[in-house]
Amino acid sequence: MTEHGPDIRPAVTTGMRGVQLAPDLDHLLYDTEHDGPRAHRSSLWRRTDGAWRLSFHQATPYGPPAG
Repeated sequence: MTEHGPDIRPAVTTGMRGVQLAPDLDHLLYDTEHDGPRAHRSSLWRRTDGAWRLSFHQATPYGPPAG
């Protein structure tokens, strides 16, 4: 058991890429796998008051579970 609960395995992130849409707006795309299920992920990050903040996030499951 760990500090955060029973032996939780972290998600594996691959294929991370970003596109700057405006000076204070970035679009981040990546894939994740967590104990089998996989998802394509997309998020929009906006810089507000000097800090990057998540504005939008979407995850779309794909393919059979890894492994």
